Amino acid sequence: MKDILLVLTKTKPHQLERIKQLAVDYDVLTVDEIDENDGERVKIIYGWNRSEDVLAFIKTCVNVSWVQATSAGVDYLPENIKNNADVFVTNVSGIHAIPISETVFAYILGTYRNLFYSAKVQANNVWDVPDPNSFHSLTGKTMLIFGAGNIGEEIARIAKAFRMHTMGVNTSGKDRAFFDQMYALDKSFSAIGQADFVINALPATELTNDLYDKPFFNAMKDSALFINIGRGQAVVEEALIHALEEDLIAGAYLDVFKKEPLPSDSPLWQTKNLLITPHFSGVVEHFRDEIFPIFEENLINFIEKKEPTKNIVRSERGY
Repeated sequence: MKDILLVLTKTKPHQLERIKQLAVDYDVLTVDEIDENDGERVKIIYGWNRSEDVLAFIKTCVNVSWVQATSAGVDYLPENIKNNADVFVTNVSGIHAIPISETVFAYILGTYRNLFYSAKVQANNVWDVPDPNSFHSLTGKTMLIFGAGNIGEEIARIAKAFRMHTMGVNTSGKDRAFFDQMYALDKSFSAIGQADFVINALPATELTNDLYDKPFFNAMKDSALFINIGRGQAVVEEALIHALEEDLIAGAYLDVFKKEPLPSDSPLWQTKNLLITPHFSGVVEHFRDEIFPIFEENLINFIEKKEPTKNIVRSERGY
């Protein structure tokens, strides 16, 4: 019997047909076509599915050689896949930079130009001009971006168009385009108090676990805003709640969380000055068209060379 290429992400009909044309030596099956006894035949997985039934099936896929994730981060993959030297893991890093950056500035401008407030009072047919002192300009403000990769660099590029001062943080402190200053992660604490906006765009690694804790939020300006579009494990949620409730910072925007979906009983839902979005900052209408060329190139190379070549995740780094 043939090995299986299991498609767990939504694909357009012509994309699925292209996969079948390339992978003629495989049975190309979608999530609706798998049989509970097919696990040992699964060699390639395209995308992911977090439903309990599919995750239970994936545990039986003991002969997987390659997983093509349709996300940038892969921290959600089980340990037996992401830390297995015999399994290639590839991601789609780079394609989310534009929509995520646009979301970041939607958060900021919605607050700085009182758009969120106007939407709120409009629901009650109220004409209410906010206090002029509550309107702010981005010109001259300072943005501190943790994670100066594709996403962080795009955020910084847009920030420079608003005439902002940009500071970035990465592992080494090495210079990156569109950043006025760069800091190594272990030397970044001194920069926190200078920022009007702190953005987390870091991947999930051991170094970033619980990075944003009580001392971190205490070091921020009380007028500063915190935005997390990186990974939820980086934030100590109790510390953020305390910082917001005690007005230690002005506001926060979270698109990612330690547990997703965010439980209905989480205190985050009712925390003041916090906007929650359900992990959609990277979503865009042509998402499937963006990710497919990466998988297609990797599939061709995997079939020809027995290994993918684009966007390989290094298990020692976690990204």
